[in-house]
Amino acid sequence: MAGKSPFAERYYAGHDYDTELSKKFGYFEINPFEQQEWNEKGYGIFWTVNEYEGSRLIQNVTKINYWLCDIDDGTKEEQMKKIKKLPLKPSLIIETKRGYHCYWKAKDATIQNYKKITKRLIAILNGDRHCTDPVRLFRVPYQYHMKEKENPFLVIDIEENQKEYTEKQMLYCFSPAEDENKPIQKYEIKNSEYTNPDNWERLFKISNITKGCRNSYLYWIINRLEENNCPYTDICFIIEGINKKILDPLDDNEISSLLRRR
Repeated sequence: MAGKSPFAERYYAGHDYDTELSKKFGYFEINPFEQQEWNEKGYGIFWTVNEYEGSRLIQNVTKINYWLCDIDDGTKEEQMKKIKKLPLKPSLIIETKRGYHCYWKAKDATIQNYKKITKRLIAILNGDRHCTDPVRLFRVPYQYHMKEKENPFLVIDIEENQKEYTEKQMLYCFSPAEDENKPIQKYEIKNSEYTNPDNWERLFKISNITKGCRNSYLYWIINRLEENNCPYTDICFIIEGINKKILDPLDDNEISSLLRRR
């Protein structure tokens, strides 16, 4: 599978197991067919998924293909629990030695909003705060993590659906933190406000719920209600009521399935 990714733009090799060499010599570009050869020599294999011209610099970016988040804090079980609670499921999840790399495929994206969205993802997932560069190098699946040369770890993709998201969806579903370098704050709203249908448009912007993101939006609303300790009966009332108000509602079985996940 190496070298056959539908979205990688460029591949690199570096002295993965020797930090001093990596600092001295950096990374050098390779073609997809050279990956295994360099990996067997002890080099780490990396890729960039966003497009750029010339040197690998932010100012040279020409197109955003993916938003990214590198998670390596806490146990993998704790990390995956956070990933599964996200309102928009990653298009690709790659398992590395210490955690996961999550990718969201961009249907449309601007360089101007890239860092804003990435910071929000980092805040929610407690990801690496240094990974906001759109041309940062990430590990290639089906190549070995070689920082411990005597104990290599095979990087793999564990989930891939390649679902696309718009910038509007990403900005709406991943709410901004007051300080985007800190975890996102919980909403302090009385439960009685949530159960009043007259407030739903103001609180949840339900006019934005379209056919392509109904499950994701409703799942995000459920998480938001749970953060405010809404009783399960209130959550059911709100979700069922909102579903009836949207242009193309989900059927009853899908709503029941969403609510049963809790």
